[in-house]
Amino acid sequence: TTFMNKTVTVLTAPGKRLCKYFSSATSESWQSAKYFTASEISLSGIEGFYSLISESADLRDRCIIRGRLRADADHSKPVRRQLNRQRSADPNEEAFEDVPREWIMIDIDKLALPSQLKTSTDPTASVNYAISLLPEEFQNKTCVWQLSASCCLVNDSIFSAHLFFWLSEPVANEHLRLWAKNVNAQAGIKLIDPALFNAVQIHYTANPIFDGREDPIKADRVGIIRGASGEVSLIFKPP
Repeated sequence: TTFMNKTVTVLTAPGKRLCKYFSSATSESWQSAKYFTASEISLSGIEGFYSLISESADLRDRCIIRGRLRADADHSKPVRRQLNRQRSADPNEEAFEDVPREWIMIDIDKLALPSQLKTSTDPTASVNYAISLLPEEFQNKTCVWQLSASCCLVNDSIFSAHLFFWLSEPVANEHLRLWAKNVNAQAGIKLIDPALFNAVQIHYTANPIFDGREDPIKADRVGIIRGASGEVSLIFKPP
């Protein structure tokens, strides 16, 4: 495994709000940004990811992506969130490469929970239920979780969250898209959103802002469930 696979690309868009905003009168989505400052953060494993997500939750102008910053980009200047397709002479305009990564973020969106689970007061139980629906290799593995902005806004029994796992080896986005479709087919529901497995797809990591409106979550929005192992070995082999 090369060292560069053990990194996460962190993007910052100064002056932009990369999280949802809820007030008593309105709700607003993320603000879009054309240019970002980018850095590669080296991580030692899932515990490092927990530190990164915990820190990023309160940084409203920060997000992460799976792509790797090009070596020939000027890292001191802003970059565009585009893949290197050799269309531009300026590497900062197509600043990222599609590379296999040793981490995965699984986006669970609008999962119906058993009636006894209440995410607003006990998110860990809801996370454990979601993990129980994932393939066998994810069971009893350490998971970093973050509740989605919309979680529990309307209904406490509908669960949305991001689940982060560390993989035993780097896995390509193309492989992960096939894997996600296979998992969904076996589960009979859209359990995992394959759209995240794209080098420049934003993974939002900032908690939402509640302004004059109560946050329905009465517990931490970020946490970690420590399993018997900190690594997941994907079993799925694409055709």
